[in-house]
Amino acid sequence: VGSAGGGGGVRAGSAGAVLAGGAVGAGWRARSASGIASGLVAGFCGATSISASKLVWLLFAETLRRGGDNGFARLGSWVIGGVMAGGEAAMVAALYLGLRRAEASVVIPCYYGSMTVFAAVQGLLLFDLGPSLSAGGAAGFSCGIALCVASLGAIGAGRRRAE
Repeated sequence: VGSAGGGGGVRAGSAGAVLAGGAVGAGWRARSASGIASGLVAGFCGATSISASKLVWLLFAETLRRGGDNGFARLGSWVIGGVMAGGEAAMVAALYLGLRRAEASVVIPCYYGSMTVFAAVQGLLLFDLGPSLSAGGAAGFSCGIALCVASLGAIGAGRRRAE
């Protein structure tokens, strides 16, 4: 009789451990997903800020060029400056929230990888650089983007397997 009661306790304890482990695992998965999402948002905001800062530097160059127009005389120029500053603030906020919820080993690689991809594609489109790429340059650019995206996918898949 004593051993039957002990066996029931072991079964109940095992079931409790499985349920607790499942709940902890779900929490880890949710935190990792949150960290990946925060890294992606931070990367997009950072890349947008980089693209806007390049435009602001072009405005400075036009303003300082002999005979150039004042690049900051139009409202749109100040909006671009606001996007530049706002992108940095949003990037910092996304990183802060992501690092509060997930491990740095999840958030930071997603941030750097997505910022690289977004900045490269934004620069290519914003500055109309596509026509200037040779076939080899376009292939190299595409391979680099594919490598960054594959790395981000591997981080996400690796985190899911580990949890």
